[in-house]
Amino acid sequence: VWLNEVNDFVFNESALLGDAVGDGITDDTAAFQAAIDSLGVFGGVITLDANKKYYIASNLTLKPNVTLRGTYGMVGSPATNISAPYGQLGSAILLNPAATIKLKGGAGVDGILVYPVGMVFPAADASGFSGTAFTAEGDDCFVINSMILGFNTAFTSTNYQRANIFNVKIDCVNGIYISNCADIARIDNVHCWPFATIAALGG
Repeated sequence: VWLNEVNDFVFNESALLGDAVGDGITDDTAAFQAAIDSLGVFGGVITLDANKKYYIASNLTLKPNVTLRGTYGMVGSPATNISAPYGQLGSAILLNPAATIKLKGGAGVDGILVYPVGMVFPAADASGFSGTAFTAEGDDCFVINSMILGFNTAFTSTNYQRANIFNVKIDCVNGIYISNCADIARIDNVHCWPFATIAALGG
């Protein structure tokens, strides 16, 4: 389904979701990459189903000006984090920790929950946290309104400018790493806390 006015590719059951299963088990990398690559030179938006979890087994590259958009809403933790069912939420990417999501210039994610495939909640501790969720490969990339759990590093950028990271919650060994940035990165309302481990009294 093409929305010609905004050049968006809508990822839903009436479009290419015949290829993207969204069960958290089947590898949906090829379906995602095909949707990304099908967008024109001006990019566009791919919307994830609110009720599905997508397993990405190998590196996923968002070409310039492409946005992955989900409906993920931040989950509160009244009294204890046991009531925060991260593993049951949709608009989620379950990423192979040996892979990363590469963000080209102007590309990014909005409203996505990302955690390693096979992760359970609450996590006992951070000893199994590994890999990097997002890797900048261009200027002006972004991660907004999202949550990143269970990796060694949430976001890394080397030699790229003006990364934008807004309203992001992180439970990783390390948060945001930016080096050799010649023009200012913008980071606002980023909260790092043991979201995934606190209910198990883990570190």
